[in-house]
Amino acid sequence: MLILKKFKILLLAILIAHSGYTQNLVPNGDFEGYSFLPNNYGQSNRTTGWNNVNGIYSGPPYASPDYFNTAGTVPTSFGQIMPFSGNGQMGFTTYVFFINNFREYISTTLVSPLVVGTQYQVSFALSNGNNGGYTKSTNNIGVCFSTSPFFQLVDQPIPANPQIEITTITYNSNLWQTYTFFFTATSAFNHITIGNFRDDANTLVSSTGSSGSYYFIDNIVVQPATPLPIELISFTGKNFGDNNILKWSTASETNNDYFTLEKSKDAIAFQAIANMDGAGNSPTILNYVFTDEMPFSGINYYRLKQTDFDGATSYSKIISLNSNSKNENEFLIYPNPATNILHIELYNSPLAEIKIINVLGAEILSKQIHDDENTIDVSELSSGIYFITATTDGQQINSTKLIIAK
Repeated sequence: MLILKKFKILLLAILIAHSGYTQNLVPNGDFEGYSFLPNNYGQSNRTTGWNNVNGIYSGPPYASPDYFNTAGTVPTSFGQIMPFSGNGQMGFTTYVFFINNFREYISTTLVSPLVVGTQYQVSFALSNGNNGGYTKSTNNIGVCFSTSPFFQLVDQPIPANPQIEITTITYNSNLWQTYTFFFTATSAFNHITIGNFRDDANTLVSSTGSSGSYYFIDNIVVQPATPLPIELISFTGKNFGDNNILKWSTASETNNDYFTLEKSKDAIAFQAIANMDGAGNSPTILNYVFTDEMPFSGINYYRLKQTDFDGATSYSKIISLNSNSKNENEFLIYPNPATNILHIELYNSPLAEIKIINVLGAEILSKQIHDDENTIDVSELSSGIYFITATTDGQQINSTKLIIAK
């Protein structure tokens, strides 16, 4: 009886631990598992579950990706870098200037097939290593899901269209960069293959560097995308002077610890620029505002990363703002929807008369605002849609829609 009780407790612990865990569908995605430690190039089959799509592991003339482990003895000619985490990593070539269309791919069978119509989050860490023999870089690093394994003819590009592809030249010298993508499965894919699926004529290659382009990869994860535990009403942005104003509103929040606002130049590699506390649990509309005072020149891409109290994370859609696009005749209002206090910021206008008009065209409220007095009390307004205008020197400079939500 005691043994049975202990077994039940152990089983319960396992079930509890499993219930909060989202399984990575990529087996050995961090390359920690191996059958033998690598002692030379081309031994991708020594890390558990992975294989070379041409079936040859002896190197040239066949394309053979490489398995590296800190306990192994593979030469470091490619500028090997310490793994992103743990002890294992893989390496593959995306271009060689002296061999036309030379490509290497890593591939494995997923733990279980993808479910049609389900959105998945795909992430991995990439690095060009540390000044190795192949110091060029390329674009077109792709992730291709398929219902059957691919076969590569010697060293040629696989004729397939990856569902995920980095279209800009990717260069991370002596550092790791994590990339995250989302896609919805259109078939019960059960294989994943990573590499450059385009030929030389359709591949961008850096003008600097020598010989070819080589990448290290680690921590490959494919898992169902976790829905945001918040009801996100809106996530928008707007130029204001030299700044970008980011705003988002939630209708409700559950177990929401904090938001991380992330920014990118290419909508692929994101960096965190701000953390803002969430409400934890809230059934009412909440508004958040952040000013990016140092936007990139040109297009800026933003997304929200939401973190639960238990550490689970998920992402919003990506929005873009052009920081070279300025409108000198504009004003900014927030929060919108508003409940009690409305903030108004003018660009290139020191003083303005603000009017709030209902949908019938009747003026409901009017107030002069300036730098030191730029708020309006809207707590007496009924819920609904209004229009707000700003007039300076007798000329209307802009108008926008205002939502009052109680």
